Amino acid sequence: MCIDGVEHLEYDIAVALIENMERVAKNKIIIFTPESADDPSIPTLNTPHTTWGIAGGDEYQMHKCAVPRTFFAGRGYDCEQLSKIPNAYDGTPYFEMLYVKTI
Repeated sequence: MCIDGVEHLEYDIAVALIENMERVAKNKIIIFTPESADDPSIPTLNTPHTTWGIAGGDEYQMHKCAVPRTFFAGRGYDCEQLSKIPNAYDGTPYFEMLYVKTI
């Protein structure tokens, strides 16, 4: 299970993480990540400042990549769009996406 994680990695590293999850999973893989409603190929804006009051942690909270539903669908995941909400940083809409793959 990976909740709000893959978007915080560079794309190649996110893909490697997903591939490793697929390799070691015994039953299911569950991934939750945002997807831009305007352009699924770009990361949702996330510019935290002193995340949770911890100075220096912001670089780990930045969204560095987008892994769109087409990627997951092509790998056999069930893709469920849970909701469409405005981004807290700039108001652009994004989808909360749930991806599930049964092994």
